[in-house]
Amino acid sequence: MARLSSCLFLVLLFLAAAKGGLCQAGEPKQCIISWDCQGNTACKVECRTNYRRGRGFCTGSPRACLCAYLCPP
Repeated sequence: MARLSSCLFLVLLFLAAAKGGLCQAGEPKQCIISWDCQGNTACKVECRTNYRRGRGFCTGSPRACLCAYLCPP
């Protein structure tokens, strides 16, 4: 079940990023960055702290933090 929810999260994250590429003028685009992680809490905090409106999730094997955030203007 954890693998299924991780896959679903990845799909939703990439769909959000793709939607960001098709946004209307004046709307911020979504970017995604990743790095190695040990746990979900640290991933979320680091993403939120370092990236504007960042939302992170630690998933996969090996573990990776996927962070979606508003792209810089």
